[in-house]
Amino acid sequence: MVEGLKRRWERLKAGQPGARFQRQYRENRESRKSGLQRWGLVAAGAGLMLVGIIGLFVPGPGTLFIAVGGAVLARESLAVARALDWVEVRGRRLWRRVRR
Repeated sequence: MVEGLKRRWERLKAGQPGARFQRQYRENRESRKSGLQRWGLVAAGAGLMLVGIIGLFVPGPGTLFIAVGGAVLARESLAVARALDWVEVRGRRLWRRVRR
């Protein structure tokens, strides 16, 4: 299980910014998981994001939970995948401006 997570992380990191989450979504669609597995991933992603939102108001790594939850949801939702790709590109552009 840990090896599978490592491989998925490496493939996500190696992807082109602005398209990596959509590619992950397409690859996940081809795996033909059962409906129960898909709903489990959606529930897990939503739960992680909820913990992250709560974590923003109390000490803890809230932003990290939101990011991981979003990545899990992007595997099951094309809309979320597109939104994360859009946010990633804009975030990188903003970060470059801030660093200058």
